This record gives sequence, C-alpha cells and structure tokens, in this order.
Amino acid sequence: MLHFRGTSLFAADASALWELILKFIVSPEEMTTLCAISRAAAKASWTPATWDGNCVNTTRLKPRGSLAMRHHQLWKRARYVVGGRWQYRCISLLLSRKFGLWRWAKGGGSSVIVAGGGPTYTVQMARAPVTLPASMIIEHGSAEKVYVGLAREQADPLAIVACILGSKKRKRCENAFCFAELGDLEEGQLLRLGAESLQVDDNWQVPLVGRSGKKMRRGVVPAVVSVTGCSILPCWSLVT
Repeated sequence: MLHFRGTSLFAADASALWELILKFIVSPEEMTTLCAISRAAAKASWTPATWDGNCVNTTRLKPRGSLAMRHHQLWKRARYVVGGRWQYRCISLLLSRKFGLWRWAKGGGSSVIVAGGGPTYTVQMARAPVTLPASMIIEHGSAEKVYVGLAREQADPLAIVACILGSKKRKRCENAFCFAELGDLEEGQLLRLGAESLQVDDNWQVPLVGRSGKKMRRGVVPAVVSVTGCSILPCWSLVT
C-alpha cells in the first residue's frame, strides 16, 4: 500500500470537492438527507456556490421550521427558481430585494376562448404586474403554437385572442397584447420575457409583435395563449 506524507489533496480541497459533487444532486427536497451525511456535506449544502447555475423547483416543497424557511437565501445564483404555495408564507422571502415573486391568477389564470368555430385557446394571465424581465419554465412541451407576451392587467381574454388572430373588430384589441409566437416548445426550456422581446434559453431572442411593453408602460402582466393548454410555470425574478 502506498503512503503519502503531508495533507492529501482530498482533505486539502474537501469543501470545493463537496460543492462540485453536490451540484449534480442538490435540491430542496434532499437537504435533510445531505445534511445528515456528514458535517462537510451539510456545510457544502448551505453554500450558495453549490447552487450556482442549478435549476430549483419548489412547487411541491412544504418547508417546516425557521431553518427550512431560509433555504431561499442559497438560490441567489440559481439558473431559475420555480416557486410554490409556501413562498407567500415566508416573510423573509417576501421582504427580500433579491427575488421578485409572481404567479398566475386564481385557478391558474386560465380562460378558455372558442374562436368562431375554430380552435379553442387557453389564456393565462399573471395575477398582478411583474417586474421585467419575467422568467418562466416549460413544464410540458407542446408541438402547437404558443404565444407569450405582455397584456394589460385588465385586458379581456377575448381581446387578447383577437390580437393573435389579427382582428380589429374589438375595441382597442391592438393595445391588449404584444406577443412572440413560438412553436415546438420542449420541457425544461427557460423563457425570459422583457419589455420588447422574449428570450428562449440562451439560444435565440424573439421580438414582441404589437404595441411594445415600454409603450404600454404600467399595468402589464405576463400572458400565455396556447391551443393545447401548454403548462408553463412562473419563476422568480433573480435580482443580481
């Protein structure tokens, strides 16, 4: 057996090695298990660098205790964070300036519109105005066309669909919704919605068609229109 004098490389750089290993498995649900493995694993789990660039989904999270309610402090450099019902019971998160929270209106914010004997459109709108850029993640992919953009807070879903169809019969429909048309969305794709464009992952950027968010000024909310009821989850806005 070979013996080496001095401190081993593993021991010398154990913390960095733990951070590298845990990047592949760390998640809010696994925190209890990881912290029980060893002190080194627990320390690395509570290091923001371990969560750097990770995808955090907390839709099923039910944190218990003050310690669990502070997990969000680790996610400042995550690729994205999907919130859950618990987030509106976390006072420190609501008061934080590092995160911007938003959600779909009650019932998923969905309105079903039948367009004159044509396809049936599902319209989703955020519950309140959102600080831009707003992020969202594709939960289930869709081969059909999906329209993502900004709508006026009190916009009529019928007027939003009319914008997509190019109808000018409805009063002020051209001001109700500015959007980008997407197709063949895949599960896990990240969308970043700005005032004038929509970025899909880091691959390409699509300009919004219609009256831009800057011209619409205040009182705009993210909105999604789809034929198949595409499932899209709101993500926290990460303020750097």
